[in-house]
Amino acid sequence: MTISKLLVWVGILGAGAAIAAPQKYQGTVSGFGNLRNDDVMDLAAVFPSLTQEQILSFDFEAIMAPNEKMSAGPVSADVPGNTFVPRQRESYGWIPLTIVKDSFSVMLEPRSRNELFTMAFQAPFNDTVKRARAKAPKNEILKDISFNDFGFASARDWSRESQPFGMQLGYGRPDTTRLNWTRNALAQGEGELVIQAEETPMNRWIFSDMNFDPKVNTTLRSTNWDRSKKLLAGRMKFGANDKFVSLRAWTPDVAPLVALRGLPELLNDVRFNGTQSVTWNPDGFDGFVTLYVERKANKAKQSFLTPFEVAFDFPSFGYLFKGSQDRVTMQEWVPVENGRISLNPPLDNNDSLALIYLGGAEMNQPELSKAEVFQVIDLK
Repeated sequence: MTISKLLVWVGILGAGAAIAAPQKYQGTVSGFGNLRNDDVMDLAAVFPSLTQEQILSFDFEAIMAPNEKMSAGPVSADVPGNTFVPRQRESYGWIPLTIVKDSFSVMLEPRSRNELFTMAFQAPFNDTVKRARAKAPKNEILKDISFNDFGFASARDWSRESQPFGMQLGYGRPDTTRLNWTRNALAQGEGELVIQAEETPMNRWIFSDMNFDPKVNTTLRSTNWDRSKKLLAGRMKFGANDKFVSLRAWTPDVAPLVALRGLPELLNDVRFNGTQSVTWNPDGFDGFVTLYVERKANKAKQSFLTPFEVAFDFPSFGYLFKGSQDRVTMQEWVPVENGRISLNPPLDNNDSLALIYLGGAEMNQPELSKAEVFQVIDLK
């Protein structure tokens, strides 16, 4: 399992099964405020709200719009169509750059009703570029990226809207969530994140806040909806060559104050046995387990780059999305008490494999809304 696909899960919540071929619709995002030459890069991404089934099946490529051109100084390159970059002028050292992608695209079924949400991000421009060019650890680069606003548009048939239609940041959020999370210090190669998900009027989900470097006491944005809210407060671990190893996270329901201590326990003795099965020690755990399988295709991968990579042509962990022609599948969920799950068909040498565990004593079936613990372990 690639960490980029995991972060797609961290950064997005998606739409239901298609009944017609999706079509591309375009829009703009406003509400960034005064975009000065302040060494802060501003950008946004727009997506339809997602069902929990899509979250659990990692089915996000279906909502990614085809690549589109973004300008970064004298360079133009392909980035995900869902991205919007307001025109801004920044300097890299003494070199001035104008960076812009003046519209976004979303893929929607024609004549369907969809909610849309916008996530706005900021990053210190020069520091992020320098860290990435120096091949800083992934958890250090993530700390540079902050989620600073969001927008939401209620369900409608977007094919009837004049194009490009507008999305507005600064969505009303009189309610706030206070998080108190006491835990031990980070070890080398570890990073932490907190994400708040909220159920929409269409019983789908959006993210209203996220933080890649949460403090012990953190306040999160929220809507004023009287609907379910869910947190994901967890720790990611990276191994040699910044390879993703695991994520373990609490997923408590949101109250005015959420207090957490420590981190969830990892499943014990998780082992990949050859090519056909995975086993673990189920003692003391409740919930369900599945396997996430990424079967490699022969075609070359298509990468989606950040403005930082576009402008300076360096490999980094700055990207949020990475698409490919690889085939992603999920095994059937099994109760954690089984202690074993089989692979069908067996893995090939180049395939990737991860175990996903949803923990919760009250779950009769795997439901994200009822999960108390979310865990991912990279196995191959």
